[in-house]
Amino acid sequence: MHIETARRRQGVKVYTYHLLHQKTCPLARFGYNRDKKRGKKQFRVGLLTNDEACPVAVEAFRGDVGDPETLRAQIARVRTPFGIECVVFVGDRGMIVKARLSDLEAVGFGWITALRAPETQKLRDEGFFQPGLFDRRDLAEIADPDRPGERLVVRYNPLVAEARRQKREALLSATERELAKIEARVRRRRRKPMTADEIGVAVGKLLGRWKMGKHFRLTIRDGHFAFQRDPASIAREAELDGFYMLHTNVSADRMDPVQVQRTYQSLHQIEQNFRAMKSALDLRPVYHRLEDRVRAHTFLCMLALYVRWHMERALRPLLEEDPRQSFEGLMMQLETLQRHTAEVAGQEVTILGEPEPLHRRIFQLLGVPLAARRGAPLNPLEMRSSWALTPDRRPGTSA
Repeated sequence: MHIETARRRQGVKVYTYHLLHQKTCPLARFGYNRDKKRGKKQFRVGLLTNDEACPVAVEAFRGDVGDPETLRAQIARVRTPFGIECVVFVGDRGMIVKARLSDLEAVGFGWITALRAPETQKLRDEGFFQPGLFDRRDLAEIADPDRPGERLVVRYNPLVAEARRQKREALLSATERELAKIEARVRRRRRKPMTADEIGVAVGKLLGRWKMGKHFRLTIRDGHFAFQRDPASIAREAELDGFYMLHTNVSADRMDPVQVQRTYQSLHQIEQNFRAMKSALDLRPVYHRLEDRVRAHTFLCMLALYVRWHMERALRPLLEEDPRQSFEGLMMQLETLQRHTAEVAGQEVTILGEPEPLHRRIFQLLGVPLAARRGAPLNPLEMRSSWALTPDRRPGTSA
């Protein structure tokens, strides 16, 4: 979501994801799982961030709650007396559906989403935009008389177009190989030929796997199966490769087409936040059974994400110097800087690792002092090179 307040301009986005969970928790339900893990109960998480992807709030939902329903909860949540003047929700095609658009407009909120492929194809067929004109420009705004008070922004990305072309060709080739196997099986069945129904079941299972059936012409009858590509269907879909249509009710004086497109594209930052929460921050699996503990666990993970976000911003100069470097890589580098405490001849000895220049730079950017000895923090810029044994804990000396 994108929010403007009387004090400053900020944004909030909401996104949900499915996570594995204990079966006895009240939040645990069977539902659609994006990880394709069937037969497992789950719960869902809604995350609010500002326009820079900094976490603001988090909420746990039952596992059988759909994306549109979680959006309704966030509509009520942001309607609090914080001086908010304008709210613009940004969501993908599955989150902001027509039913939720009316809910947003009823409370005066704006929205930005994307049209589904059939809707984009319909606009192309009706002549509202011509894909061939986008060889010189990649962004344009069009109007549809059937959508009064709404704006349509067409975006073309040649890199996405090439990626989709390659993916479609790979899926078509894989489908052809499997269809050829079915064709060979039908030819081998001479003593008891396969019926048309048997062939149809086998073909249907295959086409449902890669969703390429619309690009093939099939001939099925008892004891016979043949197939071939449909060039017209493939060319029709390929014409829209790299195109996506953004749909918004935000006025042009508040957001121009470039701002609409950038705001929608910023949704990928939410994906990055969830990847960090699920992996590095151990959001899942969850071993708690009580609902309040699950919610507390989710909240603590959001707090950890908040700390990580600020650390990434502080370390941005270091990451920009070396594009191959990552935040995770820097954290792994810090693992080599260790502190060990041992007891030798009745005396406690503290051994500190020698910090490398990269360690010093990391702590300097974070504004965190390195401790030269227990209880004696030392500014990284003033550190000495003698980091073996702390002087007051050497064997044979008193503390």
